[in-house]
Amino acid sequence: MTGLLAALLGSGFGLGLLIIVRAFRDQRTSLAALSRTLGATGTSISDGPQVGSNAGGRASPWAARMMRSFGLGDMELLESRLRVLDKTMEQHAFEKLLAAVAGLFLPMVLAVMLLAMGFRPPLLLFVLVSLALAVGGFLYPDLPLADLVEQRRRSFRHSLGAYLELVCVMLAGGAGTQTALTAAAESGDGWTFVELRRAINRAAATNRPVHELFEELGRDLGVLELRDLASSLALVGGHGARVKESLIAKSEAMRHSLSADLEAMAEARTEKMIIPVAIMTVGLTLFVGFGALQAITGGAASVGSGPAVDLDELPPRP
Repeated sequence: MTGLLAALLGSGFGLGLLIIVRAFRDQRTSLAALSRTLGATGTSISDGPQVGSNAGGRASPWAARMMRSFGLGDMELLESRLRVLDKTMEQHAFEKLLAAVAGLFLPMVLAVMLLAMGFRPPLLLFVLVSLALAVGGFLYPDLPLADLVEQRRRSFRHSLGAYLELVCVMLAGGAGTQTALTAAAESGDGWTFVELRRAINRAAATNRPVHELFEELGRDLGVLELRDLASSLALVGGHGARVKESLIAKSEAMRHSLSADLEAMAEARTEKMIIPVAIMTVGLTLFVGFGALQAITGGAASVGSGPAVDLDELPPRP
């Protein structure tokens, strides 16, 4: 038992040391990766690293390096999801590391408390539980990412529909295309309007068309409606299409699409409620039926089970 415990602790220590050594190695950034980072929508050299947004302070870059040293999973997919959630890789890595450390030490603390109280807990079991909780805590922050990204994209689509409505109103009032796009982006709050304002400002700073920045933003966020809007704006600028009619048609199509999406969500949630309602109905039926059956069988038993009467002992009739 002692040898197996020592082997487990030694292998865990060696694995952790290997990960730390790989994490603190000199990792050079290629020029292509740096250009892709600076060329991303809403990123510039003047922005700098988001130090204030890191929840773990100095531990966050170390956690990110340790997570990259594993080499597990699709890092590009993870980075794209974190881009949609407006979350840095350092923040996500710090959350994973914090959950893993908490899962590792909580059973150990419980074992120490039991030892202090005079009990003799199986140390090997606690070590195995600690390792399992550490692995589970490290993997747990990745589980809800897909649902959170889908909710974030759905929220972006709804806000984009409101943005298009404002643009159409301003175009109907006689404003130009660029003025309507800029004023509509500055009139709203929230993550969607911040991203749109950032893209418009970057387009003005780099002397590029707005539709190109919208196309890049839609590709980074995975929002097809924004890429369609960019295509409509490209047709307006390059082929002289009628901007007002084109954007109004796009706004109506997006409104119908959002309405269909909401109806589909409502139907899906209604279908999900069938299972708990059915379980509650079955439980209520069993509860009431068991009580009624017990009352019926108990009443019949009480009626048929009385003291036996001997007919010979009855007094004779007069």
